[in-house]
Amino acid sequence: MRKKNTIHDNGNILFLSDDLLPQEINKVMYFVFQANEIIYRHFGTMSNFDLIICNGHKEMQTQIMSKLGSNGIVQWQQKHNPQEMSNSVAMTDYVLEKIIIRHDIAKFGHYLLELMLSVLDRSHTHQLREALAWYYTLKVTEQFRYVRPSYPIWIDYLYVTPIKRLSKIVGDDFLRDLAVGRASIEESAFPADIRKLFMPEEMFYC
Repeated sequence: MRKKNTIHDNGNILFLSDDLLPQEINKVMYFVFQANEIIYRHFGTMSNFDLIICNGHKEMQTQIMSKLGSNGIVQWQQKHNPQEMSNSVAMTDYVLEKIIIRHDIAKFGHYLLELMLSVLDRSHTHQLREALAWYYTLKVTEQFRYVRPSYPIWIDYLYVTPIKRLSKIVGDDFLRDLAVGRASIEESAFPADIRKLFMPEEMFYC
């Protein structure tokens, strides 16, 4: 099968399927471009991760299964059961620096969320990166909620609400700098729900 490979800013986009229509490819390119523009406006940087674009459940499942041995998604794997993993729409591998997206069901928000995750400082804990990515994704899509990924209520409770509180304490500008590693804080001074975002993953998710 011939694979279409194209360039986006600092990375590659690999289309696994040879059956995509030109308008489908253009849609993916547009989503990636718009997501990177938003990220650049907020953080002054863009993703350099490669994107692997899947078409349908089978291609997505194959990609996920082939990458289960990567240390970059061990944390992701530990928090999802096999059924959730096989039905996922998007996934980011930090070690291989690749984002896998199932384009036939992905909304713009899926592209934005995963590309957002890829630019956040990797010294942050997994849950802090997730919280920041969800916070900014929901914030910038507030007036266009139909483009957002679907998400369970615990995302709001464990991730978004503590980050909103943190933003009110430190300010939006400082939070953006913290997100990409241009600032640091002493988390022990904050309320418990915020401190948990900085804890080791095994303590946060136990």
